[in-house]
Amino acid sequence: MIRRFQYVILLLAISSGLGCQITNLTALFVPTATPTPTTRPRSTTVAPIPQAVVVPTIPPPPPTQPPPPVTATITEDNLRVRAAPNTSGAILDRLSRGATVQVIGRLAANDWLQIIQTQKPDTPGWVSAQFVRVNGSLDTVPIVQPGQPGSTPARPPSPPYPPPYP
Repeated sequence: MIRRFQYVILLLAISSGLGCQITNLTALFVPTATPTPTTRPRSTTVAPIPQAVVVPTIPPPPPTQPPPPVTATITEDNLRVRAAPNTSGAILDRLSRGATVQVIGRLAANDWLQIIQTQKPDTPGWVSAQFVRVNGSLDTVPIVQPGQPGSTPARPPSPPYPPPYP
């Protein structure tokens, strides 16, 4: 009887074990919905494209322009142009009211101006500053010491030329 009982228990154990196995086997053969593979969404961001950075070049400074020539307009009729900056200097020419002359020199006190004569441009003359209206800045006109060598330039000082650019 014990033996029979053992067989029954063994049979029950096997059948219960087979029942679980059968359940697993049926799951294999029963059709189920197959999940469709999902694709990853593509990135919508675009990698930045390197941009060329343009650094502006600083243009060379413009050439230094010489100051415009200083001129004087005669305000009196029959103004005497003298050889020296004083009233005892020889009279070289006479100028009419409204005439314009170029100033190339001056005394330190700005009371006499050295000019280029229109009739004799190679011979500078002197006029009293009280009888002219200066057009421009006398600060750009060189101070001349009369009576010293080279004190009467025949031409106005030449403008400085700008340096050549590489």
